Amino acid sequence: MFWKIGGRPPSLAVRLTVWYAAAVIVLLATAVAAVHLSVTWQSDQDEAGAVGPYLAKVHASRELFLKIPGVDEESPLRVIEPDGRIFHESPLFAREFPEASFPPAGGRAESFTANGQRYILYTREFDGWRYQIGCPRTGEWAIIGLVYRNMAIAVVPTLAAAVLSGFLIAQAGLRPLRRVAAEVRAVSADSLHHRVGIGGVPHELADVADSFNATLDRLSAAVIRLDQFAADVAHELRTPVHNLRTAAELALRSAPGPDPR
Repeated sequence: MFWKIGGRPPSLAVRLTVWYAAAVIVLLATAVAAVHLSVTWQSDQDEAGAVGPYLAKVHASRELFLKIPGVDEESPLRVIEPDGRIFHESPLFAREFPEASFPPAGGRAESFTANGQRYILYTREFDGWRYQIGCPRTGEWAIIGLVYRNMAIAVVPTLAAAVLSGFLIAQAGLRPLRRVAAEVRAVSADSLHHRVGIGGVPHELADVADSFNATLDRLSAAVIRLDQFAADVAHELRTPVHNLRTAAELALRSAPGPDPR
């Protein structure tokens, strides 16, 4: 049941505008959600595809690679030997990344916050050696957030323009209906011959106009029959009434006068 404005239901143009705006909102939300899922999925795929080869290189030359100064500052790393001992651990890992927060080998953990930054955690194994790495996502999410803010800035005027254009389109679309309504209001008892024109009227309104014209045809025929019936009754009663009046006048004339006594 539609809401009411001032005790009366809103106009058809307002209803169409509201439905149009709702459809635009749903479409925009769907588009934003699709962009979000596409961007995040592609980013995850790219990152996950790069983690394996990177850690494979680390495994192949870990003795030399892990001695490079600052090698694990960007992507904190923990290397665990086959017997479970920690071979290497970034200082940030020791403070912020408990081993229990990492997924099983080959898995991927959801966003993890440490040291005020956001990371995606991965675990990979090579020849029994287990590598745990945290890939920073703070900068990437900041860029994505900026994109979303720009999209929101663009969506608001787009939605406003869509609502305005929807109202104008609804008004233009209802113009034939207003014309048909004006022609219907012009019909009265003295103008039953008037018919609603269907030229240039949409198919749906043409059916309504045809139905109304058919109703006028039946009403006009009924009025004609009623007028004919009244004329026939008047004609049939004219002679008897005339005869009755004549008889009454003759009776009055032949009646004896008053007794003079």
